[in-house]
Amino acid sequence: MPLRPSEKLKTAIGGSLVAVWLLWFFVLSKPSPPFDETPHRALGHVLAEEALKLATPDSKIIVIVRDTKTFRSPAIDTQMRVFRKVLAGKGKSITDTQLITADALRVPTVPPGDFLQILGASGDNDVVVSFTGPPALTEAQLAKLGRKRPKVIAVCTGAVARQVDLDQVFSRGLLHQAILDRPDAGKPVNVPPDERSIFEHFFRLASPGSRGSTSPGKGAG
Repeated sequence: MPLRPSEKLKTAIGGSLVAVWLLWFFVLSKPSPPFDETPHRALGHVLAEEALKLATPDSKIIVIVRDTKTFRSPAIDTQMRVFRKVLAGKGKSITDTQLITADALRVPTVPPGDFLQILGASGDNDVVVSFTGPPALTEAQLAKLGRKRPKVIAVCTGAVARQVDLDQVFSRGLLHQAILDRPDAGKPVNVPPDERSIFEHFFRLASPGSRGSTSPGKGAG
């Protein structure tokens, strides 16, 4: 006996619901790739080493980092954990931490006004470590800062280096070192297991005197 139109509709809806449920089950049950801490451990380690090189015995170390309580970031949490550990191994610690609230899908940057306040409150011998990009100040903000120039190291990976004119930031004396990506770096093969070698596989340091180029993926290592 042929099905009535209403029964056909119910059968079609039921089949669609089953298909949707099976698809949803497949998506949820499919394991996500494991988080690889390797590059982030190396970044945190080298960032701490470079901060210590710039610091004097009485230097404050001020950190600017994204708040990961609202939007989780295993990468930043790993970088910070290793950063603190390396500092502690040399008898230093973070003096102050400035948390930046940012959507995980947005490029993490420090609002220029916030960066101006942090630089203005810091001494010339203090070290400001930004995990969220460089101080991209306006001309008016630069004039307000005056001649004060704390030592600044900034992580400028990903889209950050494409959004900010790093050459200009360097020329203004606002940035001492930047960490840039090596975008073509694959998994480290035949790379020595020390953190500095792993870092140099994934990233590179750029500075006013030796940066070569601040364009992502260019410049000498």
